[in-house]
Amino acid sequence: MNPNREYRQGPALAGPVRQAALFYLLWGMVSFGVFLSGRLLTAGPVAELIFISAGLFGTVLATRAYTVFVEPEILGNTRCRLAWLLSLACIFSIICIVVKVTETRSNIFMALSTATLILFASVLGHWLARPLKRSAELVPICLVVSMSDIFSVFSGPTKQFAGTISQYYTQGMEGPAPLVDFFLVKFPLPGHDLFMPIFGITDWIVIVLLSAGAARFELNDNILPTAGRRFGRYLFFPAAGLGLALAVAAARTLNRFLPALPFVAIVFLAVMAIKYPQVRRLTRSEIRPTALVLLFMAGLTAVLKMI
Repeated sequence: MNPNREYRQGPALAGPVRQAALFYLLWGMVSFGVFLSGRLLTAGPVAELIFISAGLFGTVLATRAYTVFVEPEILGNTRCRLAWLLSLACIFSIICIVVKVTETRSNIFMALSTATLILFASVLGHWLARPLKRSAELVPICLVVSMSDIFSVFSGPTKQFAGTISQYYTQGMEGPAPLVDFFLVKFPLPGHDLFMPIFGITDWIVIVLLSAGAARFELNDNILPTAGRRFGRYLFFPAAGLGLALAVAAARTLNRFLPALPFVAIVFLAVMAIKYPQVRRLTRSEIRPTALVLLFMAGLTAVLKMI
């Protein structure tokens, strides 16, 4: 399948349902397999790092499976893509309502929620990459999302969310989970009876966007060697994903919330700008609005810090 071919004929309803069901089934099997294996290990920083790395690679593999098998079928069909997004939003809403009403804390619901978030991010991230006209447009996207994330974490809504989440988990997850908790991707970790939050869904949407944007211009953002490998198209880890891994490692080492998207953007741009000179060729029409947005965000952050 060629992920860049235009849509011609919509798939039957059974196709998307079967694809989604298989996605959920595989994610659940892998999640609980990793969870059970964690029972055999002693909890510690090294074990956590191994499990987080495995979780990130599993998330990349799940997104890659979507890219190879599902995206070519809905590419160019806005109605079909909206149907995917609406269906996933409904599934996610049902999960949130059930958990809120029953106040249950179950790994089954956490695995379902995480699978839904990853699939939703994959569908939306590829869609957001569609309007890109030049590979250099990836640079202002990285700069703007990075500055927005910095503002949000240190002065904006994420700062408040981080405090709420930190309080909820440090106090033993007593009472109903805060709403923002549902938007966090959770992995099984050694020493924990429940899956634990690792990163937010917004981070993965941006990673999918950057990787899909690179693929749109036939740029290879894979940091793993695949030459001559039988399953080369699945042996994939995007440069932006490496940035997220570094952000998660830094946050857990420092034991504080950090904006992940600057890590994502820096690693992605470092890899892509070195490999592909065209990524660095910004036009004035791209530089000016980007600079204005960055100045505005920096000024707003400074003002809110002084208040």
